[in-house]
Amino acid sequence: RRGVLGTPANEANNDQDSIPAPNFVMGNVQRNQAISSYNSHHNFTQPAPFEVHPTLDTPSNTQTTRSYNLPKEVQLTDYGTRLKLQGLHEEALEQYIAASEANPSYAPAYYNIGVIFSELHNFPAALDAYKIALEKDPYYVEVYCNIGVIYKNNKKPKEAACYYEKALAICPNFKVARNNLAIALTDIGTLVKASGDISGAINHYENALQYNALYPDAYYNLGVACCALGKIDKAIVCYELSIHLNPTCCEAYNNIGVIFKDRNNLERATECFISALSLDPSFYQTLNNLSIVFTMRGYLDIAYQYAKDALDLNGECGEAYNNMGVIFRDEGRIEEALNCFNKCLQLSPSSCNAHQNSLIAMNYQFSSLSDVYKAHQQWGLNFQQRIQNPYQSFHVSTDRDKTLRIGIFCADLLIQPLARFVEGILKHSKQIIFCYANILDSYDDANHITRMGKWRNIYNQSMEVVAETVHRDNIDILIDLSGHMSGNRLDVIAKRPAPIQVSYLGYPN
Repeated sequence: RRGVLGTPANEANNDQDSIPAPNFVMGNVQRNQAISSYNSHHNFTQPAPFEVHPTLDTPSNTQTTRSYNLPKEVQLTDYGTRLKLQGLHEEALEQYIAASEANPSYAPAYYNIGVIFSELHNFPAALDAYKIALEKDPYYVEVYCNIGVIYKNNKKPKEAACYYEKALAICPNFKVARNNLAIALTDIGTLVKASGDISGAINHYENALQYNALYPDAYYNLGVACCALGKIDKAIVCYELSIHLNPTCCEAYNNIGVIFKDRNNLERATECFISALSLDPSFYQTLNNLSIVFTMRGYLDIAYQYAKDALDLNGECGEAYNNMGVIFRDEGRIEEALNCFNKCLQLSPSSCNAHQNSLIAMNYQFSSLSDVYKAHQQWGLNFQQRIQNPYQSFHVSTDRDKTLRIGIFCADLLIQPLARFVEGILKHSKQIIFCYANILDSYDDANHITRMGKWRNIYNQSMEVVAETVHRDNIDILIDLSGHMSGNRLDVIAKRPAPIQVSYLGYPN
């Protein structure tokens, strides 16, 4: 009973046993710890360290006596700072303005005016004040840093990074600017990744760690990007470093659990998901993932409860309905399964996996064969329309005596019983065989199979990349062994990278 899985958030990924793949939480992490870290790294730089801070209630102390010997603009700025620290922003602003009038060349007065406006979220006025401060003192590093913060808060990480770099050009060891630059570079990396440039995103994340090697979000996002490129071992290291630096990062535990689930280490995956849930009991994606794992382990009652808990937290979690449908289907409750798949499709009309799970379930329903055929045919027509620019030309020889180049698509080539059927074809064929396996890892006991053909691991690779690989291999006949089952790559088949494409063996109709 093998079927397709659901699609994790922001990823295209299939898996085993007709249950949705665990959710990869993509992009910058959104959690309380991240917000706390953000605030600690993004605090506006406080008044310049050389400013004097006499106390309000002891006018006779030595520090206050010395302050009266300071220039008037310094005294006014100092008094404004004390007022600001008491939360009296308007009164503080009056003192800073008075200081700027007492000495129009005194940069700290304009700097502190900018700080007040920034804290009041009047960013245009803050920028004007900061720019005047830079005119008075071009080497005022705190000003560059605070301008960067304003651009960061306005979702302009590239501009923010530019100002942080200017601050570091003046003072390379300015810790606040280094930390803020690491944050900005991480944000840039996420934007680059969203555009499809995974390698470029990795470069930004690694660059961020050059400025702050202890920034957990950079490690987390680097792990997500490495997973997208199939660098699974490096992703695990990044997630573990993120957890070491931020033990409350439930997303990292969740994503490590995803990897162990894909490696069929279900006990370790369960431990990771439980750890994530202990940190955030409302993390419905992890509840959904626990439903997946317990379905794979055969504990359907427990799996159903986790899926139900996920829906209680988020009634629009379509994949939880998809999971319930798989559970009902495995129990032989086909009508209930189809109802769950339909609910998933109502919430997520583009859910390819719910559509395919519904088609699989129809094979076990007492329906006419013509109805089953028409449902499959309609799905295929709709799916094909979503595929842009299928291949029209092929670099294959038309010589009748040539050795054919055969491509085989399968996610289960290393698993019984499919492997035993295919092994005979691979072993005795005189053609050139290419095996395109949509699996996370190769297994040692299947090495004899992998040696029978040219092995291509296409796990987690995009449709375009895989289709181009098949097309470049000059495949004469491409054989799909999965149909609508788990781990299928019908997206690549619809791209038509080979002149002849055939379905065989792995699907029940």
